[in-house]
Amino acid sequence: MVTSAAPSHAQVVAIVPKGAPGWLRNLTDHCGFTAAPGVRAVLRRASRDELPACIIGAPSVRVLTMFQSLRDAMEPPYRPLLVILSHLPAPISGADYVWAPEPAILQHNLDAALAIRAAWQRSIEQLTPADDGEFERRLQMQAQELELLKATIIQSVAHELRTPMLHVKGAVSLLSETEDPQKLGELLLYATASTARLEGVISNLILLSEAFTSIELEDVFLPDSLEIALRNLRRTWAHRESAERVQAIHPPQLPLVQGNRRALSIVLQLLLDNALKFSDDVVDVEFTPGESHMQVCVRDRGIGIEPDRHERIFESFYQADGSSTRKHGGMGVGLAIARQIVEAHGGRIVVISAPRAGSEFMFSLAYTKL
Repeated sequence: MVTSAAPSHAQVVAIVPKGAPGWLRNLTDHCGFTAAPGVRAVLRRASRDELPACIIGAPSVRVLTMFQSLRDAMEPPYRPLLVILSHLPAPISGADYVWAPEPAILQHNLDAALAIRAAWQRSIEQLTPADDGEFERRLQMQAQELELLKATIIQSVAHELRTPMLHVKGAVSLLSETEDPQKLGELLLYATASTARLEGVISNLILLSEAFTSIELEDVFLPDSLEIALRNLRRTWAHRESAERVQAIHPPQLPLVQGNRRALSIVLQLLLDNALKFSDDVVDVEFTPGESHMQVCVRDRGIGIEPDRHERIFESFYQADGSSTRKHGGMGVGLAIARQIVEAHGGRIVVISAPRAGSEFMFSLAYTKL
């Protein structure tokens, strides 16, 4: 049992932005946390003083992005504990803990976690000089991993931008060498398809940079978000016809959910883009009401995904087929964007899939509070 004094709750910073839910403000006051209006305020505070012992926030892409940056930049136990408060406690990428926002449970968990952190720091301070070499080795490994990640991102983006550009360049150069109307039409279609692929790459890069930090919850009728997603898909060259393969499955009466209509339409569009790309059959979008949440499922009957890749496909720039000769284009950011948006809604996206057995991507959304 740890008997040393843990840091006080005054050393816990809660990110409470403008428009934050009332329960977060009340909890911050009740527990005696230091309130910060946003991520920048926490970082400015850290530049003047030392980092807080713990940073707490509600699920949002901006908070989780800051958490991931701190995890990448600092080793525990010297970086703050990173805690997400959610009424749906489930593992969230980037956070050390996900706790229910109940004052008694939260204070108990904090006391234990901060005490363990303090004891861990003391044990490291007592390391012998010989142990310093291990820290240097780990730092070198982290630096190598970051360099590898940077090279992978650059290579992926460069490949996805260069390939359609070369296709367009080749098609345009051949236009002046033929007078055959049929060949002219084929070249124009080829150039148009390559331009559409380039447009898709740029759109996904823009979505990836858009942190969705200002997600405002509203009452959402999910079929409306699905219609927006389908309308956007029909405007793309790749899915101008294949979008007709999408069928919605839900009961006649659906309750409203708490969410952001535009953000949820982006999630559905990205999941449908994948499903249509990797299958030639019907794609289902199913809304299933539960007791307190609506389950959303996008189901295809395509090539499927190996079980050992179910977690990695949600990482930015990860390709299930990373070869330069892969059949399907894309940088591997669509599912990462979908995961960010779902987590900003306090949820978690999962996949059920096996090779040649299709895929099901599922997440849940809370109902509108009456």
